[in-house]
Order: sequence, then C-alpha cells, then structure tokens
Amino acid sequence: MRSILVHADHDTACDRRLDAAIGLAKRHGAHLSVMIATPFQQYLVGDPFGGAQIAAEAFAKAQQDDALLDARLRERLDADDLSWDILGARDGVIPSLAGAAILADLAIVGLPEAGKDDRRRPAMLAADLALATPAPVLALPGHSKAIPADAPMLIAWNGSDEAARALRGALPLLSASREILLLSVGETSGTSADDALLFLSRRGIKANSRVAQRVGLKAEERIEKEAEAMDAELIVMGAFGHHRMRETIFGGATQYLVRCGRFALLLAH
Repeated sequence: MRSILVHADHDTACDRRLDAAIGLAKRHGAHLSVMIATPFQQYLVGDPFGGAQIAAEAFAKAQQDDALLDARLRERLDADDLSWDILGARDGVIPSLAGAAILADLAIVGLPEAGKDDRRRPAMLAADLALATPAPVLALPGHSKAIPADAPMLIAWNGSDEAARALRGALPLLSASREILLLSVGETSGTSADDALLFLSRRGIKANSRVAQRVGLKAEERIEKEAEAMDAELIVMGAFGHHRMRETIFGGATQYLVRCGRFALLLAH
C-alpha cells in the first residue's frame, strides 16, 4: 500500500479519521492525499422563473471554513514525517473522491452518526464510493481511532465477486491481525470459504472460518453479533452484493452496517 486518500470535512470525527490515515501511511510507507470537497451545487438556489443562483453569503462562509480547515490540516501534517498533499474540489463529494481514488490503494471516509443529518456528507458515502471507484474503501465510525495493526478482524464471506475484491483489498490490513474470522451466514455460492482461506494462507495470513446460522436474524444482524462477540475492530465485506436499488428498497447488509455506523468497514465492489 503506497497511496492513501482520506476525506477531510468539518465533522467532529475528522481529526480521528486523519490520525488513522496518518498511522496507516506511516505503517506502510505510503503517500497521503487529503481531500476537502465542498460541492458548489449545494449552494445553488432556485428562483421563481425556473433559474438558479448561488447563495453568495453561504458559499463565501463555506470557502472561509474550507480555508481554515486547510490551514489546520497543513499544520497537523507538517508535524509528521510523511509524504502528503491536500486536494480541493467543488464537484459532488462522491465523484470528487472517486476521481482522486482511481489510482489510490485505499480511500478512507467516515460513517454517518445515527440520527444525524449532514448535507455535506451523504449518509451512504462509503458504500456509494465503493461502487464508484476500484480502490477499497475504509469507512470509520465517528468514535473510531486508528485500528491497531493486530486488531481482530471479521471477513463477511458470501462467495461473491464483491467479497473477493474486498478480501484482496484488505490484505495490507489483515496481514498483522492476531485473529481473523472468515464468517459465512447460511448457504453461500461462488468462491468457497476454503478457497478464500487458501488465498490468505499463501500470503502468510492465518484465518479461521465458520458458518453461522441466522437463527431468526437477518444476515447483517448475525454478522454484527459475531463481530461483537470477537471484539472485531474491522469488518471486511463486499459492497452491494445485491443490486444497489434493491438494497435501497428492501435493505441489505451493506446499507445496514453503513447506516448503523458501529464498526469500521473495508468495502469493495
């Protein structure tokens, strides 16, 4: 892992997210790119004649806030011995991050706080970014600090292509974990759990596998309970194994775990 992108915003968890990104960049000798994305479109307001105009005062305040954030980030990054740069964008948050992450090895974003509405950061940012970029996406809860290198980790395995891509993208994070559980919930299809374990073992990573039954729970609820039981600090999973629209209407593991915001997630599609 040699290139990491992290999303910086005005959320109270931004500093903890930046600390986690700096820790990973130091651990892997990676360059760190920090992106401040404030969409221009969110300051456009309609007029009675069907046109649009910019809310000048609000936009000027947003520019001032971004300048202060930029200065604070530079002061923080200057204090560490690592390669870094800061990127700014006025397009939508997701397309801006997706474009910057095309050649990144990892993109880091925040998860929403339950019940909090933030127009600057879409609630499903992490999952939608995973759909839009080939880079794996590390989504951190607001309360999360840096994930220890040896932290227990759970791999949610359903045999899908998405799960396999997430597993591959998580290798740098899995490599030093002291406990890895590859968990399947109920019957799976596609690539077997045994093949996934073999993939890891050939890279010097030891993991155990287990099949858990739902026992009256949805798959995502069972995953959450198993992660709690082992004190996992990261769940590795494919994003939107079902069609995005289907999960939006009916719900699904991706939507549930992103919206609950309790566990750090490594997502890939």
